[in-house]
Amino acid sequence: MCTTVRLDARLLAEARRYAAQSGRTLTSLIDEGLRDVLARRVAPKPAGPVTLPTGGSGGLQPGVGIDRFATLLDVMEGDESSEALSSASARLVRDTTIPCRSTRSR
Repeated sequence: MCTTVRLDARLLAEARRYAAQSGRTLTSLIDEGLRDVLARRVAPKPAGPVTLPTGGSGGLQPGVGIDRFATLLDVMEGDESSEALSSASARLVRDTTIPCRSTRSR
């Protein structure tokens, strides 16, 4: 395959000299160099756990659970009164209640 590669003039001159001294072509030297570089590739390490910064004394506000989206949304929107938390909790219970079906065969 034929392709055009732009090389630094000094690097190309040194590569040509080395290829000539070792009885090789410039193409074989470039092939070997690329193969060496690609063989040394290291797979990226998987990302480790992330520690997120927190403010204040830590933990959640009373009545707020991380699994309670509606409550969290109210708090994030700035409606942090205990009445709002209570109504958000009530909404959460109402919105997440799943009707039970009997598992017995009829």
